[in-house]
Amino acid sequence: MSHRILFVVVLLGALAAFSVALAQDQAPGAGQPPDQGRRGGNTERMMTAIKEQIGATDDDWKTLGPKVEKVMTLQRDVRGGFGGRGGAGGGGGQPDAAQSKVAQAQADLRAALEDKNVSGDDVAKKVTALRDARKKARAELEAAQKDLREGANARQEAVLVLNGLIE
Repeated sequence: MSHRILFVVVLLGALAAFSVALAQDQAPGAGQPPDQGRRGGNTERMMTAIKEQIGATDDDWKTLGPKVEKVMTLQRDVRGGFGGRGGAGGGGGQPDAAQSKVAQAQADLRAALEDKNVSGDDVAKKVTALRDARKKARAELEAAQKDLREGANARQEAVLVLNGLIE
């Protein structure tokens, strides 16, 4: 019984540490290059925090790190990538080339809605394109999460679940 309690305490501590790291990342970092913006610095800090939390050795991280990064990228893509509410490139200051298919489909739909001359059929096509992009992105995310889960040991998997990287 005491091992279970210790395990829960360690996991809660790891989650608390990750939450603090995320809270610190809410403001743009001073001294960062303007083109890096919040997202670039956050990803690197989050990757470092996750590596520490899961207790990955450098050798483990060579395998797990790219899988974690892929899941994080696909999670962002499912939500619409860098486009945000500001439209194409407006959410994170990233160039249009960095946008996911979902973000681009959102921007296209938003532009169609803002143009009063666009027909209802064209708007419906944009909605279908957005739904299709989201469906494809979710499938890619599920495959990447499965791959990550299969590469992690039980403790690492638990930390990844707590951090919302895998189900």
